[in-house]
Amino acid sequence: MCEVMRYDLDRDTEESCADMVPVDGGRYVESVDFDRVTAERDALQLLLNDLEEQNHSLEQRRHAEKQAGQAAERRVAELEWVLMAIRSKSIDTILIAQIDAALNPTAEAVSNEA
Repeated sequence: MCEVMRYDLDRDTEESCADMVPVDGGRYVESVDFDRVTAERDALQLLLNDLEEQNHSLEQRRHAEKQAGQAAERRVAELEWVLMAIRSKSIDTILIAQIDAALNPTAEAVSNEA
């Protein structure tokens, strides 16, 4: 960004119309500088709005994924309970092994399905 030149009235002039002189901390700026700074501000505001919208979308996604993870954990707990109930009834060992394999696929089993 370019530096904005600031101006103030020259109070030492004898003329009826005072001149504008460059002064640090002056109260006035040239219209070109004002327009440029205004455009930069507007562009930054648009960028901020976009980033806030992205942040909001990510927060919603995170919340949805958290709920999905909690639902999956509840389902795993239910299936573990069913498996324990089946085991406690002394069902055939082969059937239990098949249920275990279905609930806990190994890497080899997963790659064979693909």
